[in-house]
Amino acid sequence: MMVAVLLLTASLASSSASLPGSSSHACFVYGEVYWSPAQTMAILSSNCPIEVQREKSRIIMKTSEETVSVLIPERPGMREFVYRWGRQTARFDDERVEVSAVRSG
Repeated sequence: MMVAVLLLTASLASSSASLPGSSSHACFVYGEVYWSPAQTMAILSSNCPIEVQREKSRIIMKTSEETVSVLIPERPGMREFVYRWGRQTARFDDERVEVSAVRSG
């Protein structure tokens, strides 16, 4: 049985200088991801205005200009997730996973 996931997103900065692509500071998406054959769950936050959601086995991160997605590794248990906006990889604990980016605007 697949259980729906709750994604907690936080936008801690509100000025345009904090948008991804800005050189004022780094934007991160971070939190915890749980995977098992019966359930996938993610509790994620961001220090920038990035919309974060989970679709099946992917984490989808969006701004008004770009959409980035990363496949959640099928390794049972709770794992720390960190993605620095603009990078080619995200981190699940010590494992690096490539992200795919699609320009949306």
